[in-house]
Amino acid sequence: MTEELEKGNDKRVIATRKEQLIWVYVLAAVLSITLIAASAFILRKDLTMLGTCIFMILTGVTGVVVSSIILIGYFRTPKEIIVYENGVLHYPRGTCNVSELINVEYRRATARGLQYKWGTVKLILNDKTVSCRYVADVEQVHGVLIRLMMDSKSKN
Repeated sequence: MTEELEKGNDKRVIATRKEQLIWVYVLAAVLSITLIAASAFILRKDLTMLGTCIFMILTGVTGVVVSSIILIGYFRTPKEIIVYENGVLHYPRGTCNVSELINVEYRRATARGLQYKWGTVKLILNDKTVSCRYVADVEQVHGVLIRLMMDSKSKN
């Protein structure tokens, strides 16, 4: 893929956003809202369940807040997270020349011992570190960025 990138002057998408991820958090938000509604319904019928209903409402509110924070971060991430064009990498909050890359790190998303193919890519530049979250096929993206970095260093 790096030969392809070096030959053409057109832009190439290196990293995209994991699309199926959204449904997990939308489902979590819906279930949390359902929990709040169910506890309110139970509370109307039976006041002896007050302690349980308060716990259910707090759990539901926590679920809605956490899901909302994650969904806002997800929707603020563009579909094309890292784009290579003419020796320049474009990422959500800026750009850098490939020659500025010192290292590239990645971390796969995990949950309860399971590892997913998506995760976070960290671009370590001369003057700062940039994290890109929700990256699909994070290991493949890491490999492409490392090859670009090595090719750039071998030319200099």
